[in-house]
Amino acid sequence: MEVLKYLKAVAVGFLGIVALALLVYFGIFYNLTEKTDKVYSAAIVDFNKGNWQNSYYLFSKVSYFSPLKPMAIYHRGECAQRLDDKASAIKQYTFLFKNYPKNPLSIRARRCIWL
Repeated sequence: MEVLKYLKAVAVGFLGIVALALLVYFGIFYNLTEKTDKVYSAAIVDFNKGNWQNSYYLFSKVSYFSPLKPMAIYHRGECAQRLDDKASAIKQYTFLFKNYPKNPLSIRARRCIWL
């Protein structure tokens, strides 16, 4: 009986490790490549055209594993400001400097909150 419990625990643990490995693989390697770059590029195009609502949405789709994420968060704050949504802008800027304090955009984000 104890052996069955042990084998069951080992099997569950193994499946958990496999699931975590797949999550990391698809989160880091798959999502960081072309897909994230394309989403970020499309968001920048919309941002430059003044389509703030769609660019805000697209910036939210940039993966948290991507090195582009701090820039996407900063741009989401800018979009929110241009949409006159000060609460969302403050939320984005605060998230940026709390989670990416060493990123140069964090300094800008702090300044934007006080404007």
